[in-house]
Amino acid sequence: MKNQWERFKHRTLTKVFLGYAVVAWVLIQVVEAVLPTFETPLWVAQTITFLLILGFPVAILVGWASEKLPSLSDNGENPSETPQLAHNTSRGTLVWIGAASCVVVGLFAFYLMPFIFDRDAFVELSTRNSNNGEGRRIASSPRFQLKMENKGTRGNGLQAELSISPSGRYLAYTQFVSPNLTMYLHDFNSFDDPKVMFQTPLNGNTGYPRFSSDGQWIYYHQNSTLMRIRLEGGTPQVVIDSGVQIAGVASSGVDLIYRGVGGLRSYNISTEIDSPLITLDGVELELDYSWPYFIPGSNILIATKGGPGNFVNSSVDLINIDTGEIKILAANGFHGKYIGSGHIVFARDDAVWAQPIDPETFEINGDAAPILFDVELSPARALANFDSSRDGRFVYTSGNLVSGDLGSYEIVSVDIEKKESILDIQEGRYWFPRRNPSLPTVATTVFANDGEPDIWLYDMQNKTLGRRTFSGDSSRAIWSNDGTELIYSCAERNICVTSGDGTSSASTIFEDFQRPFPTYHTSDGTLLISEGDPVQVYTVNLGNMAASETTLTSLNLSPPGTEAEDAQLSSDEKWITYSSNETGRAEIYVRPYPDVTKGKWQISREGGRFPIWDDVRSEVIWVTREFVYSASFQISERPDGTPVISFNNPEYIMPNNFRYTGTVPPYDYSSETGEFYFTRDIDAGEVFERQIKLNIIDGWFNELRGLVPSLTEY
Repeated sequence: MKNQWERFKHRTLTKVFLGYAVVAWVLIQVVEAVLPTFETPLWVAQTITFLLILGFPVAILVGWASEKLPSLSDNGENPSETPQLAHNTSRGTLVWIGAASCVVVGLFAFYLMPFIFDRDAFVELSTRNSNNGEGRRIASSPRFQLKMENKGTRGNGLQAELSISPSGRYLAYTQFVSPNLTMYLHDFNSFDDPKVMFQTPLNGNTGYPRFSSDGQWIYYHQNSTLMRIRLEGGTPQVVIDSGVQIAGVASSGVDLIYRGVGGLRSYNISTEIDSPLITLDGVELELDYSWPYFIPGSNILIATKGGPGNFVNSSVDLINIDTGEIKILAANGFHGKYIGSGHIVFARDDAVWAQPIDPETFEINGDAAPILFDVELSPARALANFDSSRDGRFVYTSGNLVSGDLGSYEIVSVDIEKKESILDIQEGRYWFPRRNPSLPTVATTVFANDGEPDIWLYDMQNKTLGRRTFSGDSSRAIWSNDGTELIYSCAERNICVTSGDGTSSASTIFEDFQRPFPTYHTSDGTLLISEGDPVQVYTVNLGNMAASETTLTSLNLSPPGTEAEDAQLSSDEKWITYSSNETGRAEIYVRPYPDVTKGKWQISREGGRFPIWDDVRSEVIWVTREFVYSASFQISERPDGTPVISFNNPEYIMPNNFRYTGTVPPYDYSSETGEFYFTRDIDAGEVFERQIKLNIIDGWFNELRGLVPSLTEY
């Protein structure tokens, strides 16, 4: 027995088996730990694992074929000096055995591969198969995942926006690195890094890419302008120069369908004719819809009922432009799109659903069912972050905003000694903190689990959080000059006001402007707002405003075609500071007020946004993505009595380790207490948690037909 054990330990086959197993195990651990760090596609890990499995029978056969054993003497104890082969099998037989083993093991590994790397999908499909009552087998489509660094999000938590080309080869997607939005183009057939298509200032009205029907252009929004850029890159072109709302664009050849101020409109690129949608009988259609998609090869739209700020009773409808006929396909659904499997894919509640329809009559042809549960959805904008190519490649980003996967922020106060104190407040998605000038309270915008914002008030003495607005479309509140009222943006195009103590209901001050944001309220009732495209600073006197009309007066703080925003007045209301991109980058400026023509000073050197006066310490404070700066000032008078302000060089205050965005003021400062108020991402340090997970499903049509079958097979 002992001799048998010794022979086993010294056999070449044993050494090959143990050595290969150890090396394969180590390689798998390295692959699992290292490849995600470099955002390597999933197929690389799949290929390495497949080769390791395929190589196992080869290694065993090679070890067995080359093994030689010592020959024992007749008494079985003393080995002879001449080693003997462990077998007498011919070389040809070994080759056939090796090839057959590789085929069997390779097929087994290939069959298991989708389930090894997509276990959740396999479990879901198994559950569906066991419950479909027919015993139907549903094959899982190949899946892989791209992981990208999450450099920033929109206010509703959206990590990126995407569109796939009709051929499925190219993916256009956006990333948010305040103060800019960058659009990239990824080629699935290339190992090169994604190509930067363009970069533009980030705000709620930029981005949202959509490929043209021929795949040669990428359309996108830039404020109220519809833009496009060639697939090869180059200079972006203006398609429609004004009046475009953030609600997507449908493309069919030279015809575009977009949402204007009143609803869906038609635009012909060749003739440049912009008109309402008109039926073949000449009837003008009034269509309060958003996110339109053409059904390929037809003049039929799939669109979401409702417009920005008004998707409460949304539905996914089919609109026949030729006849004006409208059919409801999915009540309470939004962001629907027809795909080639014969389904309308749309969002409802916290999932993505599929509804079978007849591809010829477009009648409902079966029961709708949920199919994906981890797609980013934003019901407040009726936006679902998925897309599909004509050949069945389906892409989406993970992280359901509806189920509360928005991330958590905390509000942090930083005193003059740079000491941090976290406000005793429950975790939530807090934005735009604003300290009351008279009371120890902080107003903040809070995003609910469905992405809808409202204004809340935190009492720092009683440590209580109270809600002040209830419409689900309120954000960016500022305090009135006396600290008794909150003035804020509502319904995207309006300005509203409500009492700070909750004793009165909200009312609309003025409405139907282009994303107006209040920035400062003066002692005489004048309100400073940012509005327009490009954004400019305007004033309106709330005390003298007639109910039937609203007159905005532009301060003309920057040259035509450039932007000026973030306006704040000094405590004596004789000076105004603001940011402007007139040099190609946002910088901080100061002018006299109200006559802004009597002087102008640039006080920042390395960019800046969101300036605030500290009249107690005679400073102006501002922030960049990386740092917080200040510049001290002195005020003097000329012999004629004209006031003159002078500034020292900017000084570094501290690093900006807090939430920063180029669209929403990320902080506030109280000159009376010398305290900053920031918001900070609680999970900011978790690198892997901040990755954007881009999921790709190839050849999805067959799987989808099995998951959500039609009543009639085609």
